[in-house]
Amino acid sequence: MENSSSPIIELRKLTKIFEGAAGRVVALQDIDLSVEKGEIFGIIGLSGAGKSTLVRCINLLERPTSGEILIDGTELTGLDEKSLRRERQQIGMIFQSFNLLMQRNAVDNICFPLELIGTPREQAKKRAMELLEVVGLTDRAAAYPAQLSGGQKQRVAIARALATNPKVLLCDEATSALDPATTQQILKLLQEINRDMDLTVVMITHEMRVIQEICHRVAILEGGFVQEMGRVEDVFLNPQSDAAKKLIYPSDRGQETFGAGSRYRLSFGEGATEEPIVAGMVLEFGAAVNILSANTQVIDGQTFGQMVIQLPDNTALAARMLLYLRQRGVVVQEEVV
Repeated sequence: MENSSSPIIELRKLTKIFEGAAGRVVALQDIDLSVEKGEIFGIIGLSGAGKSTLVRCINLLERPTSGEILIDGTELTGLDEKSLRRERQQIGMIFQSFNLLMQRNAVDNICFPLELIGTPREQAKKRAMELLEVVGLTDRAAAYPAQLSGGQKQRVAIARALATNPKVLLCDEATSALDPATTQQILKLLQEINRDMDLTVVMITHEMRVIQEICHRVAILEGGFVQEMGRVEDVFLNPQSDAAKKLIYPSDRGQETFGAGSRYRLSFGEGATEEPIVAGMVLEFGAAVNILSANTQVIDGQTFGQMVIQLPDNTALAARMLLYLRQRGVVVQEEVV
């Protein structure tokens, strides 16, 4: 990821209010958010958090009620229609439902945004074929959407979004309609595009695994507010907000506790996942612990882990065991049952 002196996307006090028969709905409120050039930035939240409204505001498909939107230093909300159309060429977008034109084949779908800005047909077709090679679909150039699989449709949609050489690619739940294997392929393709084209990618999703797989930083959205923001590994290892904890931690239902010992969530950084730290602690103190749950995740190619344990009800012994864990780089948080 390449850092720049100023963000390529900057949102300042962004607010969106919908007025309707059902009343006034505040979808977004005072969003302050910046995305650096060349990074893959994730925006995650549960249904109704406001994330799709947010991404549509970034390219002004949805006009905010107040606030500023800057793309590479240009403030969009004050532009006239002609200037806004020109600036939008810097922003590509792909959707969960692909949004391909059913009466056009793959090449003609990719040519469509180029036609809208007056690109000569032969030049547009040449660009479309180049992009089909980028997404691995040169053999499907003449195929219509009805003849393509879900993954192939999304690849065509990605190629179309890249047609005007944008600086930013917005992905609104781009993998939600795909099976797990195809999702992995699309995420890998987006990583390659981000790296090879120095393209900034914004991922809107409700799936934590998507964030963990490819994003550098993440914003947690809930109730129209940014509840937490930071590097993915930092948020995963030590989430501060309730919104982040709901998304990151697996369900604790069905965990059985014994005795009066307290429960703690342990988060292991890169390297610590390969060491038998908990087993070493048990041997060191000669006391068993109750392991309630454990899992590992790969974040940006590195392995991180979490474990929920119940310590002995001897307060002094438990304190020494916690010190042992923290001295070895384990993040420890007490769990409230």
